[in-house]
Amino acid sequence: MRFRHIAIAAIAVVLTACGAATSTQTRTKGVEGTPVEIVSANALARWNAIIDRDLNAAYEYLTPGTRATTPFDAYRQRFLGVMIRWTKARIEKVECNDPDVCTARLYITYKVRPAQSGTGEIEGYSPVEEQWIRTGGQWYYLPDKTGR
Repeated sequence: MRFRHIAIAAIAVVLTACGAATSTQTRTKGVEGTPVEIVSANALARWNAIIDRDLNAAYEYLTPGTRATTPFDAYRQRFLGVMIRWTKARIEKVECNDPDVCTARLYITYKVRPAQSGTGEIEGYSPVEEQWIRTGGQWYYLPDKTGR
């Protein structure tokens, strides 16, 4: 149970609600559509970048303000030494109750290697909520205090 709490603490993000169904384009190539469709594609692409350890790509999904105040090296440091290996991301739902704010709910599958030798990896999953905001016509992830 302790490992589940560690995993939740490591990947959980706090969110609020989201926007109207107008069409716009995203940074995820070839994806156009409603905010729900675009945020779904972006949230999944961001998590797939984290799973693939492509932190440069994941960093690009952060809001411009976050990137202005958090240099890439500081962002990358937050992932170093993490005992969790994220293995899969699945969108459960995206809700947009404001034209420029959406909440993405995902399930993130992970593996944790306990400190005790011989126990093998423990696999689990955690629900995650993320806030996505539209600024300058683009959708960005607004991280919580963990910055992931």
